[in-house]
Amino acid sequence: MSGFLSVWVAAGAITGVAMDDPGCPAYDAIRQPSVAANAFKIEEFQGIWYMVATTEPTLPTFCVCGVNNVSVDVPSGSYSYINTDYCGHLNRNISLAVAGKLSPDPETPGSLRENAALLNNTGVLLDPNYIFAADRDPTTGKITVLYTYACLGRLPPIVGKYSFSFNVLARSYHMTNSSIAALVAQANSTTNGQLALDGIRFNDQTRYAGCGFAL
Repeated sequence: MSGFLSVWVAAGAITGVAMDDPGCPAYDAIRQPSVAANAFKIEEFQGIWYMVATTEPTLPTFCVCGVNNVSVDVPSGSYSYINTDYCGHLNRNISLAVAGKLSPDPETPGSLRENAALLNNTGVLLDPNYIFAADRDPTTGKITVLYTYACLGRLPPIVGKYSFSFNVLARSYHMTNSSIAALVAQANSTTNGQLALDGIRFNDQTRYAGCGFAL
């Protein structure tokens, strides 16, 4: 996920440039067979996803229980979603609109670009946002978990290290801390440690219950 920067930085107008991030891995370097063109259709990204793990650097740590409501428009080559988190210090839900472009290459459906959609405008720069792996239910074949990695560039004041956002998106929030940790360990292993996982935090079923979700 990218784009929270536009909400939390004063004036909300500056975003990172990720095109030349030296630490941004090539999509092919982390993409797993589970999201190859013959295994994954971008339409499967549509719908509700619970952000059970994230390193999103622009999301305040007091904002938890993330939910993404994703819309995919294949004919226009675009997608969008509303991310909503409960921000305890504010005692309210905060929502952010994000919009992006689908991959122009049918062989890499998970190679996306996105940014915050302020005033229905994403601006000129779109950050790489990779859907690099997926888990499926062995019985139904439906995707249960997606793994994403975004390269955000240098965040304002555009100095210092480059920033990245790793996210585990699940169709259900009924997960324990240990089960989420296992998913993160799996993603780290299959990508040979190429992901920046500093500052990762989990939203398990107990946390979602604290945000008012039913157990």
